[in-house]
Amino acid sequence: MLSLSPELFAAAFLLLALNNIFKEIEFKVQRDEIVFNIGFYLGIASLFVFSYSIFLIGVQVILFVFARLSIRKSLLLTFGFAFPHLAVICLYYFRGGLPELMKYFYDANFTLQSVNLVSWKSIFWLSGGILLFFFFSVIMLNREARFTKYQSQLLQVMLLWMLISFIEVGITRELSPHCLMPFVPPLTYFISHYLLLIRRKWIAEAMAWIFLFSTIGISTAARLNRIPSIEYKKLFVENSKYSSFLHKKRIFLLGNDWGIYKSNQAASCFLNWNLSKEVFEQPDYFENVILVQQSFEKDMPDIIIDEERRMENFFKRLPSLKASYEKAGFIFIKKPDHQR
Repeated sequence: MLSLSPELFAAAFLLLALNNIFKEIEFKVQRDEIVFNIGFYLGIASLFVFSYSIFLIGVQVILFVFARLSIRKSLLLTFGFAFPHLAVICLYYFRGGLPELMKYFYDANFTLQSVNLVSWKSIFWLSGGILLFFFFSVIMLNREARFTKYQSQLLQVMLLWMLISFIEVGITRELSPHCLMPFVPPLTYFISHYLLLIRRKWIAEAMAWIFLFSTIGISTAARLNRIPSIEYKKLFVENSKYSSFLHKKRIFLLGNDWGIYKSNQAASCFLNWNLSKEVFEQPDYFENVILVQQSFEKDMPDIIIDEERRMENFFKRLPSLKASYEKAGFIFIKKPDHQR
């Protein structure tokens, strides 16, 4: 929660959807705007993190069990979910970027491939304190809680929400601490009930402070690499082999050496090599040549690093651009008379 990650933005809309789920379960009346809002908020959340689309299926199950979801409302929920996606598709269509949207967002997310930026072992130890409090909460709720029918339904909804969150973590493309955001609402529900059910005030306050300091302490210690079982190495960019002699330059790198941008500035529109690679592997396409030329005209780099020598094929087709650079091995340096 220390940065505005896509998961954090998406979690905000999941909370709005969850609030409307509670309303639908509580009233059980024909209020179509509530069902539409649930789908709409889930749709926006899935635009931030596409794997959150699984919550559409989960919410369908929840509303079917606890709110007698009809076919009409199910279709309304699905339309509410699809509405933000349709709006984005229309926007990209009129801007001429629909093929790119389909290829780099929808097609790229419909895959079973995933990257573990942290291990499951790290996730377990990072969540150790919270899991312990959750265990205490389940025991306390089972022994002490006296719920009404509506409260009992909310408890079951939270358990189902946790199950859906487990499924979402299993299909997410990048396993990281951020992917645990969907667990926040149910864990908050259970742990807050646990603290409220403690009869002695001083014990409740002590447990609240222990929970707060244990959560912050484990997170801080893990960030400072003081807990060997929690490995954050893959979450950070390693230093580049070019960092020793390139500083405060406008760089265009044909590759994935992200560390070079720690001490330099990215130039041109080609930053993510996974997205740009196809352009530079097909220099015979006129559209790709024009795209490179326009990008360099708007934001010309001082240094071009081309280890696999893909840029030379574009220089052959763009002699005016080639005249702007001097070649030193696989590095192209902008000539002084072309400096800004």
